Amino acid sequence: MFRAILVSICLMLSTVAVGDASLELKLEKIIEIYGLNPCRQVEPDALSGLGKKFFASKELSGNRDTSCETCHIEDKGFADGLSIAVGVGGDGESTQRLADGNGVLVQRNAFTLFERGNPSFLNFFWDSKIESDSSNIYSPFGDQVSNKFNSALAVASILPLTERDEFLGKNNLFSENEIRQSVGDKLYQDKYDALSKSISSRVWSSPELSSAALDAGLSKEDFELADVGNALAEFITSEFSCPRSKWQDFLRGDKEALTPSQKTGAITFFGAARCASCHTPPLFSDFKHHSIGVPQGAFGPHTRTRDIGRAAVTNSPEDIYLFRTPPLISVSKTAPYGHNGIFPTLESVILHHVNPVTFFIDNPNYSRENDLLRLGRYLDSRSSRLKFIEINSLEDLSSIIDFMETL
Repeated sequence: MFRAILVSICLMLSTVAVGDASLELKLEKIIEIYGLNPCRQVEPDALSGLGKKFFASKELSGNRDTSCETCHIEDKGFADGLSIAVGVGGDGESTQRLADGNGVLVQRNAFTLFERGNPSFLNFFWDSKIESDSSNIYSPFGDQVSNKFNSALAVASILPLTERDEFLGKNNLFSENEIRQSVGDKLYQDKYDALSKSISSRVWSSPELSSAALDAGLSKEDFELADVGNALAEFITSEFSCPRSKWQDFLRGDKEALTPSQKTGAITFFGAARCASCHTPPLFSDFKHHSIGVPQGAFGPHTRTRDIGRAAVTNSPEDIYLFRTPPLISVSKTAPYGHNGIFPTLESVILHHVNPVTFFIDNPNYSRENDLLRLGRYLDSRSSRLKFIEINSLEDLSSIIDFMETL
C-alpha cells in the first residue's frame, strides 16, 4: 500500500514540476492521495472532569510528590524538556528537577500527550508495551485485568502508577509509604488489586477527588484502578485532541497558513525525503517499530545501561534496538528527541536519519567507550528504509524543519 502511494506521489511531483503549477497544487495532490482531512476536537464527557483532577493530583503518588503534570508540562509541549524524565524524589518542573540530584531517573524520554486519544493510536510507549486491536488490550497486566479498561490509552494512563521510579516512591527503610508497601514485589496482575485498594483509599479520603468521583457517577464500594485509567483517558482524549497548528489551518483551506519554505518542506517530506514512509499522516506515525541506530547514552532500563527497545516486550532478537515511530504532532515544541532524548534539535535527529556518523562528528566529547565498541550493532539494526532518503541540500533540510514546525 505504501509503495503504491509513494510511486503516485513521486510521479505526481515529477509531472507537476515541468509545468507552472503552484506549490499549493502539489500539496493538494498529496492531500488527495493520502486522503487527509482536518482533525476534529473531541468534546469532554462525564469522566473528563474527574480525569482532569487525577491528572493534576499528587495523591496518586506514594510520597505525594508526583503527578501526571510533573512530566507533561504545557510550555514544553506537554513533555518535560528533559532528555530522560525525572520521577519520584524530584522537585519542581523540567530542569529544576535535576538541581538537587534527589530525583529518580525514569530512563526514557517523556512524550507529549497530543492526539493520544485518537482512534488510530493503538499502541503506547516507545516499545509498545501496551497495544490493542478490535477486541483486546494487551499489556503487562494480562487479559483479565486489561479488559476492565475502556481503551488501551486507559491502561497506558495508569501504568506509571505501578512503577517505583515514576509514582510508587523511593525506598525508605524507616517510613515507606502505604502505596509502595501494599505493592511490594508483586507482579503486574497482583499490583492491580493492591493499587486498587490503596489508591481508592487516597481518592475517597480526598474531598476534592471524592467529590469529582461522585459527580462522575462512581461509588466508593466499586471503585478500582480501572476507574482512574478510564477517567484519565477521557481527559487526555478531549484535552489534547486536535491542537491548533498551521498545518491544520492549511488543511482547513487557509492557503496562506504555510510559507513557501514550509510548503516546499512538506513536498520534500512526502516526496523525495520519504519521511512519510514511517511518519505517516494524519498522526505522522505508522505505529510500527524501526531502528535509526540511536546511540545508547549513559542510562537505560536494561542490562549494562542499554535500552533494547521492542525486544524487551517480544523477547525477539530481531526487535533489539527497535522503537515505535514517534508521532510528530507539535514535534517542534517537544525537544529533545529520541527514546533517550540524545538529540537536542530537530536538525540533529533528521541528520542522524540521513547519516548517523554525524552524531559522533558533532559530539566530540561523547566518549562512552562501550557505545563506540557497539556502534556497529546499532548501525546493523537500522531500517532499510533509511537508504532511500533523498535530502540533497541544506535548503532541503531547512525546509523540512520549517514544515515540521507547522505540525
